[in-house]
Amino acid sequence: MTITVQWDDPEKTILRREINSLWQWDALITSIQEGQRMIDATAHQQTVYTIIVINPEVTSPPSGVVLKWRQYDALRHPRTGLIVVVSERSIVRAFVTMIRRISPGFRDRYAFSSTLDEARAIIGAHRAKAQ
Repeated sequence: MTITVQWDDPEKTILRREINSLWQWDALITSIQEGQRMIDATAHQQTVYTIIVINPEVTSPPSGVVLKWRQYDALRHPRTGLIVVVSERSIVRAFVTMIRRISPGFRDRYAFSSTLDEARAIIGAHRAKAQ
């Protein structure tokens, strides 16, 4: 699969979506729907954070990514908290930074990290602030 979805923690409060190869929008939508089912199946009603790991082999997103990002964001589960995008690629950092600047609502919903461990730390800090 080009995009996989799994729990990142045993408490099922962090969902990890991994983009493993070049992808298309239908694969992303399918992964979002899978994540929604996973969140709905949890025994708790806590906020669920998301980590999106974009593997280094993924060189570019599909065309229209800026325009379609709003559609993607509209599919957020009501219990979804902060979404942290993880990538080693500077172009991905630039994209996340741009999205956060042009859409003020995204500023509080998205963050960027270079590593999975850093993403977990960002979520931990965000969770601590929310309490």
